[in-house]
Amino acid sequence: CHNNNMKADMTGPALGGVLERWNDDTTKLYSFIRNSQAYILNENDPYATALYEEWQKLPMQSFPNLTDEQIDSILDYFNNI
Repeated sequence: CHNNNMKADMTGPALGGVLERWNDDTTKLYSFIRNSQAYILNENDPYATALYEEWQKLPMQSFPNLTDEQIDSILDYFNNI
């Protein structure tokens, strides 16, 4: 769904720099990564809602079992390729 270069949009948004777009708020971003649909429904977050709308309301796959450390590693990868 996301471009493998992490810098360009594809079916979903580019992932490089994602933490900065979430204002470095790992609590919100991690919750969104784990279950974007629940986050959008329950948190009334304008950025998450706009992102969902911008991408034609395509839900992101949920990753409920990812630990903070695993997400940190993934984010590091996105930002370093």
